[in-house]
Amino acid sequence: MGFHGYMRFHRGIRFHRQIIICLVLLLALPVACMAAPFNLDIDLPNTYHNANPGEDIWFTIKLLSLANTDRIDVTLNYALIDANGNVLVTQSKTVAVETQASFVEDIRVPDTAKAGKYNIDVTLNSTIGDATSKTSINVVSSRTGYQIYYIAGAIILLVLLIFAFKKSGPLIAKFKIRSKVHSIVKKRMR
Repeated sequence: MGFHGYMRFHRGIRFHRQIIICLVLLLALPVACMAAPFNLDIDLPNTYHNANPGEDIWFTIKLLSLANTDRIDVTLNYALIDANGNVLVTQSKTVAVETQASFVEDIRVPDTAKAGKYNIDVTLNSTIGDATSKTSINVVSSRTGYQIYYIAGAIILLVLLIFAFKKSGPLIAKFKIRSKVHSIVKKRMR
C-alpha cells in the first residue's frame, strides 16, 4: 500500500469515528433531557447560613422546566436533615408550573436542635420526572443561650427588689410609728 492508499485508509477510519460519535451524541441527548426535566435550585440568603434553634430559615426555590411548556402540577417536599441523616422537619407543597417559577419558603429549626451542620433538601415530584437540590446551614448555638438571658434578668430583678426594700425600710418605720401614734390618740379620744 502506497502513501495515498495509507491516507485514504486513515481518512475512512476518521470518518467512521466521527459518524459513531455523532450517533452516540444524537442517541444520548434525548436520554439526558428525559433524565432531568427540571432544573431546581435553592437560593439561601447569607443572613440564614447561620441560625439558632427556634428560628425560621427563609429560602427561595427556583424552578425551571426543561422538558415541558404546558402547565403542570408539581409537589415540592423540603426537609431539614442533620449530619447523621435524621430528618428533623418536613414540609410539602403542590404548585403549578409552566416554564419557570420561584417560591419563597421557610422552615423552622427545632428548639431542640444541637449546634452543627444541617442540610435543607428540596425534592420535586411530577408526572414527567423528579429533581432534587440541597443547601446547608449551621446551627450556631442551642436554646441555652436564651436561658442565660432569662437568668441574668431574674438576678437583676432580684437585686432591684432588695435595693427597693432596703430604701423603703425608713418609710416602713415611719408608717409603723404613725399607725401607733394614731392608735394611741384614738384610745385617748374615747
